[in-house]
Amino acid sequence: MIKFLQFNAQLKTQTYPALCLFGNDEWVKHRALEYVFASCGVTQDDFAVDTLDAPSVDDIQTSCLTQSIFGDKRVV
Repeated sequence: MIKFLQFNAQLKTQTYPALCLFGNDEWVKHRALEYVFASCGVTQDDFAVDTLDAPSVDDIQTSCLTQSIFGDKRVV
């Protein structure tokens, strides 16, 4: 697990095929997502973004496997 304060620094030196951002602070989750986009050199408009509140494992899997109509990159 990466703590929020270390997250941005680690994104600059490592790549991750999958990340799970969780917590109950909306600002922290939003800022972490901005760090991910910045590390990829893209904006949120380049990704389809799904936000799930209290999802089950099936909800997450379904969202990850569902093709986006807006692009080929997806953030769940």
